[in-house]
Amino acid sequence: PSLVKFLQKTQYISITLEKEPDYIGSTGYGEELAVVTDGKLVLYNKEGETRNIELDIYVTKVYPLGESIWVIDDKLNLYQVTCGNGNQVVMSDVILSDVVSLECNPINAAAINSKGELYVWGDNSYGELGIADMEYVEEPLKIDYIPNVKSFALYNGNGILLTEEGEVYVSGWNAERNVYVREFVRLEELSNV
Repeated sequence: PSLVKFLQKTQYISITLEKEPDYIGSTGYGEELAVVTDGKLVLYNKEGETRNIELDIYVTKVYPLGESIWVIDDKLNLYQVTCGNGNQVVMSDVILSDVVSLECNPINAAAINSKGELYVWGDNSYGELGIADMEYVEEPLKIDYIPNVKSFALYNGNGILLTEEGEVYVSGWNAERNVYVREFVRLEELSNV
């Protein structure tokens, strides 16, 4: 058995796991701890009580999403899972396939597939999703104009991506110039990293 301690707001919660987990992380706003072992998802609340989340998939990763969570299975499919009171669980159909990387927060998200294609969705108030406007994006939208994306980050109203070729692109709020950059622009001084 292994002992796991996690900070729940201002107190530590200790739980004992019978087996080493494959994945462990917080959900939503840190209200619960998500533990994945052998493809099964278990949530621990601040009292250390468990909720077994019965899904018909083999879970490999879990990401926070406000009141819900994103789940990636062993076939690299992305789902949204909403856990209600008790054991009520609602799982979406496959949102995206072939997902190798996911960057998300409670208001927006970006996924990269094995071909290096970038998909973005959610809040775009600052142009951080790089889609040429500042509209909310309901479903994953492919960014066609930048191929071979290696990694992506969403931070404080900005989207930042790195390509396989070492090029760095940004979009979103530029406080220094007091402007919104609505499409990804290449940063010459940071490229070739």
